[in-house]
Amino acid sequence: MDKSKPEYANSAQKRGLISAIGGFLEATNSWYPDHIEELDAALKTRGVPTLCDIRLTYSRKIHQTLGRKRIRSLEEFNYLASMLVSGLLTPEQQVNAKTLLAEAEGKPASGMIVGRHLLKG
Repeated sequence: MDKSKPEYANSAQKRGLISAIGGFLEATNSWYPDHIEELDAALKTRGVPTLCDIRLTYSRKIHQTLGRKRIRSLEEFNYLASMLVSGLLTPEQQVNAKTLLAEAEGKPASGMIVGRHLLKG
């Protein structure tokens, strides 16, 4: 057995953990960006991964939403807005996210306000 990997690395426990993380992420999709930002700040001060870090690692939702090129629900809007505010998206993802959020609100991408943040175009 490879001692460099946790014992559960190739087991049902790993699948269960991934499923639990996915369930948690799904439950937070409808949270407002300000709530995510507060939680992330608290987690960061404790030196643990933030919700946005975990979302980028374990969730396909960001890629699905950006790839689809439209926002289908308030849940997706809030999710994308919180990921944009987090600063963890690549520059290309940021541009795409701003465009999608602006289209969803019917506003130009430059100067759009998400939570307490003014997004520069």
